[in-house]
Amino acid sequence: MPTTNPRLNMVLEEPVYRMIVGMARKSKISVSAKARDLLLQAIELEEDKMLAGIVSSRLKEEGADITHEEVWAHLR
Repeated sequence: MPTTNPRLNMVLEEPVYRMIVGMARKSKISVSAKARDLLLQAIELEEDKMLAGIVSSRLKEEGADITHEEVWAHLR
């Protein structure tokens, strides 16, 4: 069944390609699905790095820290 999802063509170095093929075989999924999964993981890592940078900069601000109780007070 054809998909309506956008497609992405990539050129990979041979060792990277072989690694993805091997990982796909081990997971018993298509190479395309494995590449998609790896890209999603990479995106999550980049988002985590960005958010960690935001947290780090906020922690450097004077009086930027709040207590656990202050964070969850709105739920009471």
